[in-house]
Amino acid sequence: MNKTGIEWTDFSSNPLYVVDKETGKRGWFCEKVSPGCANCYASALNVRRGTGHVYLPANRDKVEWRLNERELQAILRRRKPTRIFMCDMTDLFHEDVPDVFLQQVFVTMEGARRHTFQVLTKRPERMRQLLTDGAFRSGIESAFGSWPLPNVHLGVSVENQRMADERIPMLLDTPAAVRFLSCEPLLGPLDVRRWMCSNWPYHEAGHGCGGRGQQPRISWVIVGGETGPGSAERKLVERCDHRFGFGGVATVSIDPPDCCPGCHGTGWRPKPQALEWVRSLRDQCVAAGVAFFFKQWGGRTPTSGGRLLDGREWDEMPETMGA
Repeated sequence: MNKTGIEWTDFSSNPLYVVDKETGKRGWFCEKVSPGCANCYASALNVRRGTGHVYLPANRDKVEWRLNERELQAILRRRKPTRIFMCDMTDLFHEDVPDVFLQQVFVTMEGARRHTFQVLTKRPERMRQLLTDGAFRSGIESAFGSWPLPNVHLGVSVENQRMADERIPMLLDTPAAVRFLSCEPLLGPLDVRRWMCSNWPYHEAGHGCGGRGQQPRISWVIVGGETGPGSAERKLVERCDHRFGFGGVATVSIDPPDCCPGCHGTGWRPKPQALEWVRSLRDQCVAAGVAFFFKQWGGRTPTSGGRLLDGREWDEMPETMGA
C-alpha cells in the first residue's frame, strides 16, 4: 500500500500487476476505452517506470497478469481502519484479469472489514456480470453473512453525458453497499438526477429523495478537472493574472482583483461554462441528499486552480459501512 495525495482516500493499493513476456519488466496495464482516458497518468507512469508500454490494445498480448499476494497480506495486517483505493494504476475489472484473481481480492477486502475499499471502474459490464454471478460469489466466504460486502464501495467513471448514460445503469444493476460516481476529468455538462433517486423528479421540490424508506441510489459524487500538459480545451480553467486577462489576452492597467475575481490568488480561474458544469453537479447532489466531493479545478498541476467552489471546499464523504 502507498500513501497517496488523492484527496478522497488515504492509501492506494495495486495487488494486480503485469510482467512483460519478453523483457520480464514489471509494471501495469490497461487500455484506453473512453474520452477520459486520453491523458491517462497511469499509462505515462508505466512508460517511465514500468514495462515501457503505453496503455493501448496493441500491447495487450505483450504482458502477463500477476497477483501480488504480499500486497493482499499487507492489507490484512494493517490494523488501523483506513480508506483504500484499489488499483489506481489499472482497472480491477479489465477483461484479461483472471476471475480467480478477482475472487482473491474480494476475499481480502471481506477479511479486512475494518477498512473501507473504493473500487472505481470504466468496465461496469464486467463488474455487474461477476458480482451477480452465483459461481463467482460462491468463492467468497462471507464473514458478514450477507452480500454485497458492506465495506466495499463501487464506482464508475462518468466524464461526459454519454458515459453517464452507458455506465450508471450498469452500476445500479450491481449489488453494492455504496455506489459512487467519479466525474473526473469532467469534460462536459452532466445531468445525473434520474439515477440519484428512484422517485425523481419528486426530490426536485426540495424533499431530498423523499418517501418513506427512500435513500439515494448514488451515495457519492466526486468531481475534478484534468491536470497535466494535455489539451487546453479539456481543462476547466484558464490562466489569469495581473499581466494577462481571461484566456491569456494581454491587458493594460487592470488591477488583479478586477482581472481575476475567481482565481483566489492561484493565477488560474474557472472557465465560465465549466463553473456552471460543476455548480450544476453540486446542486444536483444537494437536492438529492448525496455527498459531494470537489477534488480540484485542475490545470497544469492538481493544485493549479485550487479546490474552492463558490468560496468553500466541498469534502463530503459517504457513510462508511465497514465494521
